[in-house]
Amino acid sequence: MKLVELASQIRAARREGNRLKVKALSEEHKELRRKWRKEKRRNRATAPIEPNGTPAPCYFNSGCGIYNEGITNLEIENNQIRLVKWNRENGPNAGRAVYEKGELRLTPAPTECS
Repeated sequence: MKLVELASQIRAARREGNRLKVKALSEEHKELRRKWRKEKRRNRATAPIEPNGTPAPCYFNSGCGIYNEGITNLEIENNQIRLVKWNRENGPNAGRAVYEKGELRLTPAPTECS
């Protein structure tokens, strides 16, 4: 649930005098804020999803392919995206090989994270 919606529900519960609901919503709000701060400490990108710009954690897990000879994955860095294979073998094919790469274009931030 979004931080702003939770804050609004907490205020409404306070007006109603519903202490149990205030406590439950406050704990949920606190946990969401804790998760957001954790993402920020890890330098993960967060995107504003609230009308007032309050950020919530968002990150992309590209997955990977694991094979006998190595692993493939996506690397995103400095507005570049690369399909990379890390080889397990020794010799001239050892290490990292870039299969494809491209420039990332900035687009408006999403309105919600799913």
